[in-house]
Amino acid sequence: MSTVRIDWFRIITDLQQAGMTHGQQAKEVGVTRRTITNWRNSICEPPYSRGAALLEVHRSVIRST
Repeated sequence: MSTVRIDWFRIITDLQQAGMTHGQQAKEVGVTRRTITNWRNSICEPPYSRGAALLEVHRSVIRST
C-alpha cells in the first residue's frame, strides 16, 4: 500500500499568494491561525477531515484565480 504525502506548505502558500491570510484559511476549516502556521511549517499535519476541508478551499480558490 502506498501513502500519498500532501505538501501542506505548498497548499497554504498557494492560498496566501491568492490573497487568503492564515486567519481566513483557519476560519474556513475551523481551526486556529496558529494551527495553519504549524501545518505550513511541518510541525504537525492536519487530521483527515481538516486536511480535506483545506484541500477543498484550495481547489475552489485556485480555480477562481
